[in-house]
Amino acid sequence: AQQRCVRALPRRCNMSEAYRNRSGNAVLVKDDVGKAKPTIYNLPPEGFAYGRSEPADMEGAREVTMHWAAHVPRPKQGPDCQDFRKLNRTAAKSGVRNARDLVEFRRSTDIKLVPPGPAGCLPKVIPSDVIPSFSYGQKSRPSTPIAHVVGNQYATEHEEALDVQYQMLEESRKRNE
Repeated sequence: AQQRCVRALPRRCNMSEAYRNRSGNAVLVKDDVGKAKPTIYNLPPEGFAYGRSEPADMEGAREVTMHWAAHVPRPKQGPDCQDFRKLNRTAAKSGVRNARDLVEFRRSTDIKLVPPGPAGCLPKVIPSDVIPSFSYGQKSRPSTPIAHVVGNQYATEHEEALDVQYQMLEESRKRNE
Protein backbone atom coordinates (compact mmCIF):
# COMPACT_ATOMS: atom_id res chain seq x y z
CA ALA A 1 0.00 0.00 0.00
CA GLN A 2 2.82 2.28 0.66
CA GLN A 3 4.14 1.87 -2.83
CA ARG A 4 0.96 3.39 -4.12
CA CYS A 5 1.33 6.52 -2.13
CA VAL A 6 4.89 7.14 -3.09
CA ARG A 7 5.09 9.41 -6.00
CA ALA A 8 6.92 8.00 -8.95
CA LEU A 9 9.98 10.05 -9.68
CA PRO A 10 10.43 11.05 -13.29
CA ARG A 11 12.76 8.65 -14.90
CA ARG A 12 15.34 10.02 -17.18
CA CYS A 13 15.13 7.91 -20.27
CA ASN A 14 17.54 8.06 -23.13
CA MET A 15 16.24 7.11 -26.52
CA SER A 16 18.23 4.52 -28.33
CA GLU A 17 19.70 5.39 -31.72
CA ALA A 18 17.64 2.67 -33.34
CA TYR A 19 14.42 4.15 -31.94
CA ARG A 20 15.33 7.64 -33.13
CA ASN A 21 15.99 6.43 -36.67
CA ARG A 22 12.76 4.38 -36.74
CA SER A 23 10.60 7.13 -35.23
CA GLY A 24 9.90 8.98 -38.49
CA ASN A 25 10.53 12.32 -36.80
CA ALA A 26 12.96 14.46 -38.81
CA VAL A 27 14.01 16.37 -35.68
CA LEU A 28 14.96 13.26 -33.70
CA VAL A 29 17.04 11.56 -36.38
CA LYS A 30 20.73 11.95 -35.54
CA ASP A 31 23.27 12.64 -38.19
CA ASP A 32 26.94 11.85 -38.36
CA VAL A 33 29.33 14.77 -38.32
CA GLY A 34 30.34 15.70 -41.85
CA LYS A 35 27.60 13.63 -43.47
CA ALA A 36 24.11 14.44 -44.62
CA LYS A 37 21.23 13.64 -42.31
CA PRO A 38 19.65 10.29 -43.22
CA THR A 39 16.22 10.62 -44.76
CA ILE A 40 13.08 9.47 -43.01
CA TYR A 41 11.00 9.46 -46.16
CA ASN A 42 10.51 6.61 -48.58
CA LEU A 43 12.11 8.07 -51.69
CA PRO A 44 12.30 6.53 -55.15
CA PRO A 45 15.58 4.99 -56.33
CA GLU A 46 18.66 7.07 -57.20
CA GLY A 47 18.08 7.39 -60.97
CA PHE A 48 14.42 8.42 -60.67
CA ALA A 49 13.42 11.58 -62.60
CA TYR A 50 10.67 13.72 -61.13
CA GLY A 51 8.11 15.48 -63.33
CA ARG A 52 6.77 14.74 -66.75
CA SER A 53 9.27 13.42 -69.26
CA GLU A 54 9.21 15.25 -72.57
CA PRO A 55 10.25 13.61 -75.82
CA ALA A 56 13.49 14.94 -77.27
CA ASP A 57 12.96 18.02 -79.42
CA MET A 58 13.88 17.41 -83.04
CA GLU A 59 14.98 21.03 -83.43
CA GLY A 60 17.91 21.95 -81.20
CA ALA A 61 19.79 25.20 -80.71
CA ARG A 62 22.02 24.50 -83.72
CA GLU A 63 19.09 24.07 -86.07
CA VAL A 64 17.33 27.15 -84.76
CA THR A 65 20.36 29.41 -85.17
CA MET A 66 21.61 27.99 -88.46
CA HIS A 67 18.25 28.07 -90.23
CA TRP A 68 16.86 31.41 -89.11
CA ALA A 69 13.38 32.22 -90.33
CA ALA A 70 12.73 35.94 -90.65
CA HIS A 71 9.47 37.36 -89.38
CA VAL A 72 6.81 37.72 -92.03
CA PRO A 73 4.26 40.35 -90.96
CA ARG A 74 0.58 39.80 -91.58
CA PRO A 75 -0.76 41.51 -94.69
CA LYS A 76 -2.50 44.81 -94.10
CA GLN A 77 -6.27 44.76 -94.15
CA GLY A 78 -7.60 45.72 -97.53
CA PRO A 79 -10.10 48.51 -98.26
CA ASP A 80 -12.95 45.98 -98.58
CA CYS A 81 -12.72 44.97 -94.90
CA GLN A 82 -15.55 45.94 -92.54
CA ASP A 83 -15.03 48.33 -89.64
CA PHE A 84 -16.46 46.24 -86.79
CA ARG A 85 -16.14 48.99 -84.18
CA LYS A 86 -18.33 51.37 -86.16
CA LEU A 87 -20.63 48.52 -87.17
CA ASN A 88 -21.21 47.42 -83.56
CA ARG A 89 -21.66 51.02 -82.40
CA THR A 90 -24.32 51.72 -85.03
CA ALA A 91 -25.99 48.38 -84.28
CA ALA A 92 -26.27 49.30 -80.60
CA LYS A 93 -27.70 52.74 -81.52
CA SER A 94 -30.30 51.15 -83.80
CA GLY A 95 -31.55 48.84 -81.05
CA VAL A 96 -29.90 45.48 -81.81
CA ARG A 97 -30.00 43.46 -78.58
CA ASN A 98 -28.92 39.88 -79.40
CA ALA A 99 -26.54 37.94 -81.65
CA ARG A 100 -29.16 36.91 -84.24
CA ASP A 101 -30.24 40.49 -84.78
CA LEU A 102 -26.58 41.54 -85.02
CA VAL A 103 -25.97 38.97 -87.79
CA GLU A 104 -28.92 40.34 -89.75
CA PHE A 105 -27.78 43.92 -89.15
CA ARG A 106 -24.26 43.13 -90.43
CA ARG A 107 -25.67 41.53 -93.58
CA SER A 108 -27.86 44.52 -94.30
CA THR A 109 -25.37 47.25 -93.32
CA ASP A 110 -21.95 47.63 -94.94
CA ILE A 111 -19.47 49.98 -93.22
CA LYS A 112 -15.99 49.81 -94.79
CA LEU A 113 -12.78 50.37 -92.89
CA VAL A 114 -11.25 53.77 -93.62
CA PRO A 115 -7.44 53.54 -93.77
CA PRO A 116 -5.87 55.81 -91.17
CA GLY A 117 -3.94 58.84 -92.39
CA PRO A 118 -0.50 59.78 -91.14
CA ALA A 119 -0.51 60.26 -87.37
CA GLY A 120 0.58 63.78 -86.40
CA CYS A 121 2.76 65.97 -88.55
CA LEU A 122 5.05 64.55 -91.18
CA PRO A 123 8.59 63.75 -90.06
CA LYS A 124 11.25 66.37 -90.75
CA VAL A 125 13.86 65.67 -93.39
CA ILE A 126 17.38 65.71 -91.98
CA PRO A 127 20.52 66.11 -94.12
CA SER A 128 21.90 62.62 -93.46
CA ASP A 129 18.71 61.12 -94.93
CA VAL A 130 19.22 62.99 -98.19
CA ILE A 131 23.05 62.91 -98.39
CA PRO A 132 24.38 59.60 -97.01
CA SER A 133 27.93 60.94 -96.58
CA PHE A 134 26.77 63.92 -94.49
CA SER A 135 28.20 63.97 -90.98
CA TYR A 136 27.47 66.05 -87.89
CA GLY A 137 29.76 67.77 -85.40
CA GLN A 138 33.11 69.55 -85.60
CA LYS A 139 35.83 68.40 -87.93
CA SER A 140 38.74 66.73 -86.21
CA ARG A 141 42.35 66.75 -87.31
CA PRO A 142 43.34 64.09 -89.82
CA SER A 143 44.75 60.91 -88.38
CA THR A 144 48.49 60.39 -88.15
CA PRO A 145 49.84 58.36 -91.10
CA ILE A 146 51.33 55.58 -89.00
CA ALA A 147 52.74 53.73 -92.03
CA HIS A 148 55.00 56.72 -92.84
CA VAL A 149 56.10 57.03 -89.21
CA VAL A 150 56.89 53.35 -88.80
CA GLY A 151 58.46 53.09 -92.27
CA ASN A 152 60.86 56.00 -91.40
CA GLN A 153 59.73 57.92 -94.50
CA TYR A 154 59.85 61.34 -92.80
CA ALA A 155 63.44 60.83 -91.65
CA THR A 156 64.49 59.74 -95.14
CA GLU A 157 62.88 62.80 -96.72
CA HIS A 158 64.60 65.10 -94.19
CA GLU A 159 68.00 63.50 -94.83
CA GLU A 160 67.57 63.97 -98.58
CA ALA A 161 66.63 67.63 -98.08
CA LEU A 162 69.73 68.15 -95.89
CA ASP A 163 71.94 66.51 -98.54
CA VAL A 164 70.60 68.91 -101.18
CA GLN A 165 71.28 71.91 -98.88
CA TYR A 166 74.86 70.74 -98.16
CA GLN A 167 75.54 70.26 -101.89
CA MET A 168 74.26 73.77 -102.63
CA LEU A 169 76.40 75.17 -99.80
CA GLU A 170 79.48 73.36 -101.11
CA GLU A 171 78.88 74.63 -104.67
CA SER A 172 78.52 78.20 -103.44
CA ARG A 173 81.85 77.93 -101.55
CA LYS A 174 83.61 76.63 -104.66
CA ARG A 175 82.33 79.57 -106.70
CA ASN A 176 83.53 82.06 -104.14
CA GLU A 177 87.07 80.72 -104.15
